[in-house]
Parts: sequence; structure tokens; C-alpha cells
Amino acid sequence: MALEVKNVRKVFSINKDGIEVLKDINLNIKDGEIVSVVGSSGCGKSTLLKLLIGLEDVTEGDITINEKKPYEIDSTEVGMIFQEARLFPWKSVYKNIEFGIARKDIPKKEKKELVNHYIELVGLKGFENALPDQLSGGMKQRVSIARTLINKPKILLLDEPFGALDAFTKINLQNEMLNIWEKEKTTMIIVTHDIDEAIYLGHKVVVMSPKPGIIQKEFKIDISRPRSRTSDDFDYYRKKIYKEFFGENIANIEYII
Repeated sequence: MALEVKNVRKVFSINKDGIEVLKDINLNIKDGEIVSVVGSSGCGKSTLLKLLIGLEDVTEGDITINEKKPYEIDSTEVGMIFQEARLFPWKSVYKNIEFGIARKDIPKKEKKELVNHYIELVGLKGFENALPDQLSGGMKQRVSIARTLINKPKILLLDEPFGALDAFTKINLQNEMLNIWEKEKTTMIIVTHDIDEAIYLGHKVVVMSPKPGIIQKEFKIDISRPRSRTSDDFDYYRKKIYKEFFGENIANIEYII
């Protein structure tokens, strides 16, 4: 699904005052594209995702998904994954994923095949009966991903999905998401503080700055996949994006990467 954001502005009313959170946001996201959004805390990244999924209304401007408003889209067509897995602690892996199925008219056999397919897709085969407190943080997030993917959303919004995980688990799940993208070709918008993650996953990286949140720069990441974090091309984009945050005041950018 293609997504277009035109001149979007968002103002929150707090104690009768208007707080401008987003200003003049323009994005054009193609069907099947992965877009990474980076920026410091408070620049409105998460608010942007809420606008895209229809959890918040725009103050000014327009958002269209395949030329429809977010509230006109079937709720199963847009899925969202948060930083916390948010699983039911009393339900098994299988039951947590099954709970995500929006359609209630699916025959029992088909439902079972569907759940097992997504359990295998995220690499949790053999853990179907495990409870959340028996899982690692990365495994919990895999359950969350499977529960969202089971409705086959055309657009997937990810709000710091790997932010709370250790480095090794984070890299493994980044690769899992790319494997899923290869199979499903889902349009993805990923909010992250991790510049390497943004470059590794994204077809393009959108840099936002705060007060109010605006799009400071957009980079098309012209690196073939699979991508290596140690390649010269990767380092080229890493340095360019760091300079967007810190400007030319950094004497030697190598010291911070």
C-alpha cells in the first residue's frame, strides 16, 4: 500500500494552550517500501505513527493510504508493533498469536494452520505452549510481531520495536524483519533512535528535528542487500546522518560511531 502525507500539522491542547508537535510534514512512501524515521526524543516520531494509523487526528494537512483516509481503511490493513511486546501473561505463545486474528469466521483448521505458519515464520516453532514469562525479551517481541502479521497488514508501523533488546537479539530480529519483508513485501515505517538500524533496514531514512517536529532531511539509501555495517557505503550514510544531528561542530565524527 502506498502512503502519502501532505503538509501535516499536529497541535495538542494542554491546559488551554496549543503545543505544536508536528509541522509541515510531507512524506511519499511507495508500496512495499521500508522507511526509517530517526530523531531525538520529543520530535514527534511516535505521534506521526499514531496519525498514520488513525489513533490521532491531524490538525491540518492530509494523510492518504491508497487515496483513502486512515479511518476509511480496514483496521486489519495497518498493523502496529510497539517497543514492549504487550502479551497476555496467562496465554501461551500459540494463544497470544491466535488472539490477534481479527476475522471471527475462519474455520478452526484454517486458523490453526495460520497460527502455525506465523509461529514458524518468526522462528518460534517448538515454543507454541510456552508462557510469556518463560521467554526471552527477543522471543516475546517475535510473538508480538507474529500476532500483528497474522492479519497480513499491507502497512506495518513499528515504534522502537527493538529498542529494549540487547545488541545481538536486536540484530537477529532486524534480519528476521527483512526476511519477512522479502516474503510479504509489506510497506514498513520504522521509528528508531538507532541510526545503524535505520540504514540497515530502510530504503530511505527520514531525519526529524524537534520543537516543533519537522522533517530535516530525507536520505535515499542506495546500498544493495544484504547490507554490511562495516562497508564503506554504510559508513558514508552513517556519517551523513550523524552530521544532520550534530552539524560540523564535531571535530572528528569517527569518535562517536
